[in-house]
Amino acid sequence: MNYPPIMKSILLLFISAALLTSCSKQSQENVQKAGDAVGQGSAIFFHALVDGVDKVLQCPIDIDPVLVAKGIALGNDKVSSFSTVGRNVLTLYIIFNKDFNDKILVKVYDSDGHEYGRASQTISAKQGDAKYIDFTFDDHAVLTAKSRFEME
Repeated sequence: MNYPPIMKSILLLFISAALLTSCSKQSQENVQKAGDAVGQGSAIFFHALVDGVDKVLQCPIDIDPVLVAKGIALGNDKVSSFSTVGRNVLTLYIIFNKDFNDKILVKVYDSDGHEYGRASQTISAKQGDAKYIDFTFDDHAVLTAKSRFEME
């Protein structure tokens, strides 16, 4: 007899459910242990993969000693380059160890040391403040894993 595909799917679902419920408790526990092991192994692999990618994509950021003397320190950083929409952003978590009211200029260099972009922000902060600041570069300055930045 030729059954419609939906009927075959429903029948297969009922047969699978019946087989699973008829499995012994020990079999179900073994399946659960195997699933846990695979899940844990996958999670460990995923975290290692993310850590490896983060290390490869870390771009050096050099801070001018004048900024350090003015109380500027860096926490985290993130490079976002979306060349298709022309948004090339370096996001810096800046820690202010002294009151600060000045302009910060960030230059970007390629792997050969050639400058190819600049972005600046005028920043006002009090001692003890810390915040994320976006430095948006020109559409043509596509930021890559080989970019190097200088803050002045």
